[in-house]
Amino acid sequence: MPKPIIIKFTRMCDRNFVLKNSLNIGRDRKISIRTDLPQNLKVRHLKIAQSAYTLRRDKGLKTAVRESQTDVWLEFHRSNSDRNYIYNPKVKTNGNLPLKNSLMKAGGRHCLLFNLEKKLVDLAKTNKVTEETIETIQTKIATAVLIVYIVIKHRISLPEKETITLCRALAIQPDFKSEKCHEVDGLRLFFPKRMKDLPDILQKFVNDVASTSHNRHAVSQWLFCAPLLHFLHGNKVQPFQKSSSWINHKDVTPAWWGIAEYGNAIEYFKGKTTWSMQLKDLVPSLSHLFMADYLLPRTLMACLKFEQLEEIISMSVIPADACVATLYFYLMQKYNYTSSDDIKISLCF
Repeated sequence: MPKPIIIKFTRMCDRNFVLKNSLNIGRDRKISIRTDLPQNLKVRHLKIAQSAYTLRRDKGLKTAVRESQTDVWLEFHRSNSDRNYIYNPKVKTNGNLPLKNSLMKAGGRHCLLFNLEKKLVDLAKTNKVTEETIETIQTKIATAVLIVYIVIKHRISLPEKETITLCRALAIQPDFKSEKCHEVDGLRLFFPKRMKDLPDILQKFVNDVASTSHNRHAVSQWLFCAPLLHFLHGNKVQPFQKSSSWINHKDVTPAWWGIAEYGNAIEYFKGKTTWSMQLKDLVPSLSHLFMADYLLPRTLMACLKFEQLEEIISMSVIPADACVATLYFYLMQKYNYTSSDDIKISLCF
């Protein structure tokens, strides 16, 4: 066998041009052109080539090994029209690794988004499961919180559908027999050193969702996140805690309503014309959580416009203190009442 001929290029673009056109050389000539990489990159190239073969064989993906002067990586896509994702051979793509590993070890924003899409699809499936074990509940909430952390850290703007999925995944499933919230225990188990940071991270996510418009309407499913936030803030309420007898709903800081940390997000939300989930569908989906979190109906009432009060009070699921406090707020704020307003107020009472 003849010795290989080593060619050195002064410009990377010339090298890449030759490599690209080396595919035109017929295999019958028994000539091949390949890069002469340093030993550490050769090892990495071998691992990536093996991963590329696995992706093509098992996933039907199209792959391409890319090289620079200091690194080797693999790009893959489903079709020619699809964007390229960056793949790290240290990360298995069979979906069995925890989200923390599959996202934090993967290189590149595209790969991160690709894994987020996969995990959000998985969360959407688990959201439809009615009966789950404690372990499943805790794993689900830890996955959802980790996704929130990544979304906030990397300033990722999720589409409306994925945002709704994530909000629903952050909803608690209270244990009414033991009067416990296994989600909080699960977060302490998965994030023992980060528990103090979780309230701020989740609050920023919820504030962003509440104050952002999607197709000219608001994503109202952020209210599913409110109980978990109330519990994580610690000084507010514990799971299944009895309602406080304090009548301080007039305070400047709206702690009584459970929205002290929301800033202007609630006002932005109230300013939206339509919701992604209308009140008639949202309230029945939230009402079973009122017993576990007495602040939730107050937070919900704080988000409503005056015109919505008759509808929600007529459902007879909101506690009387929240209804009366909301009516009092609007009576003190609204000065020019019409006859129709008087009728609405009388119907509420």
